[in-house]
Amino acid sequence: MIYIDTNVIVYSYINPEDSKHKISKQIIEKLILEDALILSPLSIQELIFVFNKLKLKKKEILEIYELFSRYSKHSLSSELIKDACKFCFDIGSLRRINDAVHLKFAEKYAGRLITFDSDFKKFREYTELEIELLTV
Repeated sequence: MIYIDTNVIVYSYINPEDSKHKISKQIIEKLILEDALILSPLSIQELIFVFNKLKLKKKEILEIYELFSRYSKHSLSSELIKDACKFCFDIGSLRRINDAVHLKFAEKYAGRLITFDSDFKKFREYTELEIELLTV
């Protein structure tokens, strides 16, 4: 299974002329076709938050939710949140807590994490998870 960071989904819906849009759409379509996509409940929550902030219509947000929520099959356990918090304390970066939750979720349920967020580069030395940083 392959975990994609929320930003990949967001870019697949905004700025159609941007190269991030095209890359994101291709990745998502391929993962869905291969039945290899996995998301966390945090991803779904972030999608709703971001798309509302971007002022997408409620109907569009609901359609996006319905599409992507089917790939969120596992809950965020207290233990996973605890691991993410401990990880942030250990690396001295509490402001990265959401990214740490994504990382810990992907470690548990996926073999690879794909993101545009270069901050994940800092996590590579602390995990065996394959982290693919997308660039344009």
